Amino acid sequence: MRQRTGTLDRRAGGIYFAQLTLDLPNGKTKRKWFNLETTDRAKAERTMARLVKDLASGRLVVPEVGEQGARGETVGERFTSWVEARIELGVSMGKDERGTYWPLVSAFVGEMNPSDVRTRHVEAALASMRDKGYAKGTIAHAKRMLSRFFKSLVKDETIASNPVLSADMPEHCKVDARKRRMLTDAEWLRIVATKITDATDVEILVIALVARTLGGARSCETNRWCWEHVDLDAFATCKLLRAKGDDGDAQDLEIPPPVRPILHAWWTEHGRPTSGPVFPVLKGKRKGKARGKTSYAARWRRFLERDAKLFSVPPTVTITVRTTRDVPIVDSSTPRA
Repeated sequence: MRQRTGTLDRRAGGIYFAQLTLDLPNGKTKRKWFNLETTDRAKAERTMARLVKDLASGRLVVPEVGEQGARGETVGERFTSWVEARIELGVSMGKDERGTYWPLVSAFVGEMNPSDVRTRHVEAALASMRDKGYAKGTIAHAKRMLSRFFKSLVKDETIASNPVLSADMPEHCKVDARKRRMLTDAEWLRIVATKITDATDVEILVIALVARTLGGARSCETNRWCWEHVDLDAFATCKLLRAKGDDGDAQDLEIPPPVRPILHAWWTEHGRPTSGPVFPVLKGKRKGKARGKTSYAARWRRFLERDAKLFSVPPTVTITVRTTRDVPIVDSSTPRA
C-alpha cells in the first residue's frame, strides 16, 4: 500500500489546509480537510507530516469521523441552520447573508469547529475580500454578518466569546470617492418633458417619477408596489410598503395630479391589471412576474450620460433621483440640500 502523505492546499488569504485520508470504523476510508492555521508553507508541511504520523500510529483520533451523530457540527453547518432559520422568519437580509456574504468568508472558517475560530481567522477572511477588490462597505457587511452569527453561538453557550468583536477591518479598503448630488428640479422637469420612444427608457423614467414623487420610494419599494395598492378608479391615492416591512407598514399616500395620467397610461399599456406588480419583469422567462432585488442606478446613469444635453451634472459624480420623503417637486433650479 502506498504510504499516505496528505495533500497541501493554499487557500484565500494564504492559509494552508491539509487533506488527509482517514480510516473509518466500517473499514472504509474518508478524505478530510484540516485547517493548519498558518500561512508559512514550511510550517504547514511539518504540521501535515506530524498529523499523518499521528493518525497512522493511532495517537490522533478524530471523533467526528464515522457516524454523523458522533461528531460536532462545523461552522458551516451551524451557519446553514442559523441563516435558514432567519430566512424562514422573514429576515430580509437572510438571503444576502446566505448567497452573497457567506461564500466570501466560508473558505476560512467553514470547516472549523466553532470553538476553534479565532480573531486572526476572521481578519484573514476580511483581508481576502479586500485583496479581491471588494469595497469597504461590502467587507463591513460580511463582518457584521459574522458577528451576528457568532453572537448566536455565544447565546447558545456553544462558544465562550465572539471572535469577531476584537477583529479589525483591513486597511486600505476600496472606497467609492465619487461625490453624490441630486438632480435639480429644473433638470428633472427637462428630462420628463423630453419625448421618449424607447420602451426601456419609458420604464426607467416612470419608475424614477414614482420614486421621486411618492415619498422618496427606494427601488426595493417600487419593486414591491402592486396594483392592489393603487386606487384604480381615480388614481388619486395609493399605499406604499416601506422597505423591510409587511402589510402593516404600508403608508397611505396621495398620487400627485401630474403623475396620475402617466400612471394610468402605464396601467392601460399593460392590460389594465387588477393585481400583480406595477413594474414587472418585461422580458425573458420571468416576464410579468415581480422583480427580485434590483438597482436601477446603472440604467439611470446610462440614460443621463446618453442625454447629457438635458442636464448640467458632470459625468464624474454619482447621480441619485431619490428625494427626501414627502417633499413635492417644485420648479426650481436650486439643488436640494
